[in-house]
Amino acid sequence: MLRSLLTGVSGAKAHQKRLDVVGNNIANVNTVGFKKSTVVFQDLLSQTERGAMAPDGNVGGVNAKQVGLGVQVAGIETIHTQGTVSQTGNRTDMAIQGEGYYVVRNGAENLYTRAGQFVLDSNSDLAMSGTGYRVQGNEMTVDEDGVISTGSELSDINIPIGRKMEAKATSTVGYRCNLDSRVDPYLPLGIPDGVKFSSEILGSEYTISVAEGEDVSDFINIRLENEADGSVETLRFSFEGVQQSSHDESTYYPKLELVGSSGHTVNYDAAKGELSIDGTSIPMSAYMNYQAVSIDDSTGTTHTYLAEITEIGNKAQVRLWGEGKEESSGDSQVDYFQWNVLKTEDGLFDPDSTLKMTTGEDSQFPDPVSLFLEIDSSGKALNFRGNVSPIIGPATSNSGVNKEGDTTVTPAYTVTSTDGTSATADITYRFQEGTTISDFITLDLADSVIGGSTTINLAFKGVSEDGNVILQPSPDTVSLSASDPDDDTAVIAQDHEVVYNPEKGILSLVNEDTGKTTWTYSDFNFQTTEINGAQYLVDYSSSDGTVGNYGDTVTLWGPNDMGVMTAFNMDLTAGDVTFAPATSEYSSASGAGATFASSFAGGANVTIKPSPTDSSKLIFTYDGTDGGDPVSSIREGSDSVHEGKGTIYDSLGNEHTLEVVWKKVGSNAWSWEAFLPDEPELKLSDNKGVIRFSSEGKLLSGGENTISIGFSAIGADDADVVLDFSGKSFDKEEIEGVTQYGSAFTTKPYTQNGYSMGILEDFSVSNDGTIVGIYDNGQNRGLYKMALAMFANPQGLVKTGNTCFSKSINSGDPSIVNAMVEGAGTIAGSSLEYSNVDITEEFTDLITTQRGFQASARVITTSDSVLEELLNLKR
Repeated sequence: MLRSLLTGVSGAKAHQKRLDVVGNNIANVNTVGFKKSTVVFQDLLSQTERGAMAPDGNVGGVNAKQVGLGVQVAGIETIHTQGTVSQTGNRTDMAIQGEGYYVVRNGAENLYTRAGQFVLDSNSDLAMSGTGYRVQGNEMTVDEDGVISTGSELSDINIPIGRKMEAKATSTVGYRCNLDSRVDPYLPLGIPDGVKFSSEILGSEYTISVAEGEDVSDFINIRLENEADGSVETLRFSFEGVQQSSHDESTYYPKLELVGSSGHTVNYDAAKGELSIDGTSIPMSAYMNYQAVSIDDSTGTTHTYLAEITEIGNKAQVRLWGEGKEESSGDSQVDYFQWNVLKTEDGLFDPDSTLKMTTGEDSQFPDPVSLFLEIDSSGKALNFRGNVSPIIGPATSNSGVNKEGDTTVTPAYTVTSTDGTSATADITYRFQEGTTISDFITLDLADSVIGGSTTINLAFKGVSEDGNVILQPSPDTVSLSASDPDDDTAVIAQDHEVVYNPEKGILSLVNEDTGKTTWTYSDFNFQTTEINGAQYLVDYSSSDGTVGNYGDTVTLWGPNDMGVMTAFNMDLTAGDVTFAPATSEYSSASGAGATFASSFAGGANVTIKPSPTDSSKLIFTYDGTDGGDPVSSIREGSDSVHEGKGTIYDSLGNEHTLEVVWKKVGSNAWSWEAFLPDEPELKLSDNKGVIRFSSEGKLLSGGENTISIGFSAIGADDADVVLDFSGKSFDKEEIEGVTQYGSAFTTKPYTQNGYSMGILEDFSVSNDGTIVGIYDNGQNRGLYKMALAMFANPQGLVKTGNTCFSKSINSGDPSIVNAMVEGAGTIAGSSLEYSNVDITEEFTDLITTQRGFQASARVITTSDSVLEELLNLKR
């Protein structure tokens, strides 16, 4: 009878303990990171009243007869299932999705938790909320090459908001997308940069490179590199004229001649544009993209030139190659005629460009060629005009400085002796007109006391746009002397600076010791005129000093067609224009006037004629850029040009705009050039090249190119920057780099690895547990990797309170890994993992536990009633 009482007691005690566990689960239903527990029941003992018997031949077997003696709590297990993850918006909150436990440090002991409610303390350490336990992780560092590494030792996670990030110079710029294959090649270019191909010559393989030279004697260079032994030979060709193509009347090729001897048999057919080296044909016509410019002169003779454009920074160098003449002898020769035309930011020709023609040494257009260059109003073309009609220049008469005799100024300056006494002296000055640019005017200064003299040459430096004549004194310092009145043998000398002010037309001597002006002269009589857009000084010289300022010679001082200051002299009496000093009248027998040589700026021909309204004045007529017959236009294929701008950084973190311009130079070839449009003073090298594509639009060559930028000019380190057109720099396939398909231009800088100095202003947590610092320079950098502990038996962990666990001999030692490594889960930032308690399940367990307890109690009361009945049998 007593056994049922004890059994009921064991059941009541077991269910009471289960009620404790269920109650604890329900109490922690909203505890972040809490893991619920469950109770495991086992029967206690069984009393065997009869053992089991095996069957024999006559009877079957008999089972054992046992009476159970109650229940016991065999274990309370922690259930480590995933809790619900919910976003909180708090950047320090984290939730593990999957296996693993955060590692937190309590002094010298590491504990483990799933509760990701963390905060930053005053030391910027990441700590567990409510306990201050410091969260552990692996610090991430970046070396000089930008390689990120993760430390192997655990440390407190520290996130110092406000920490600086050093600047990093750009070393790679990655480009992607498309160059439009449908556009026509960009013409004319002459010979594109980077022409290179392979060919067999006399049984040996050669790499052949074709490049432009710089002048007539060095027009084209062909480099032959033997692929077998690496030996290199260079064939240099001179320019000998222009040849019409034998297969196309509108096509012209340069005539070439090999300069010097060669170990090869070299032949060139200018009519076909074909070069042969030891019998191997090289189709030069495929690389020579010139445009013909033909002009008929006044005699009906046609002169044909080859035009090319070379892009140099923000300007276009335009050259015409062809017939010219030696200026000094008049002999015929070939040469180039060059204009530099500025380009706008949009790649158009700048209409404000000053078009000055330059040529090779001692060369000019042959007579009577009259050819001028102008910029088309669209900005996309350069137009040549020939046989330009004269236009009337401004009527003017002019007198240069023509002072004869001596002029004395008394007193001119005062000198103070070392003993405090003073002396005065007179200046005698004399101006004489010079004959060259360097001695445009000669000024003699004489000292009246001791007879000393000083000569100053005033060089002509041009006329400003405002019509002010610019003179440069030489020497710029002179010494003036005087005798000491107390000592007839002593001479006092003082240095004076010679200064000329072109705006006011004043020549001055300034005492260098006192800063005071000693002497000035302002009686200059300069008159200027504009010819073909350039300013000139008009000077009449007299062969007879008694005839005022008019004489038998006129000189125009100003720039020639190469921009060099020149004196253009003409003897009027020897020409068709005559001058009568008695009446101060000009006359012309034929009315045609007298003409200067055509070497003024822009190649103008200047003619002097008497004014029809005032016979004491001359007018200037000249061939200008107005009027004339259109000869040819050089039109850049602007649609064949594409540019991409992006920002790069130097070692100091300064931003620079890097622009790359692509120009189509062949069916599957594009030239490229990189430059800094806003900083032309910074020098770039190796900043040009050619990229080539296959017939499938994919990149064949030229995918990675290293340019050098001279940032040292602004105090930073010089930089080598890789321009990557292949896609390798951002780990993409070739199709993701630069391609050439029949689609619109989209090429642009996609990525670059430089940045300015930054300040840490925020952070976030990625799925792999990386705490990513967010800097104000737009950079994100990994600071720490969250450490996760993995256990062989998580249920063996011991709860220590504060929603933490400690290891036990049954859990095994932790394996410290990072998220998403070796089975560890991911980490959700700004989120929390809530309790895994299911309230419905717990209430169900609560009911069943209550009923179990009630049933056990009923066993006790029933047993008690039976005992009572048994005792009552005696009555």
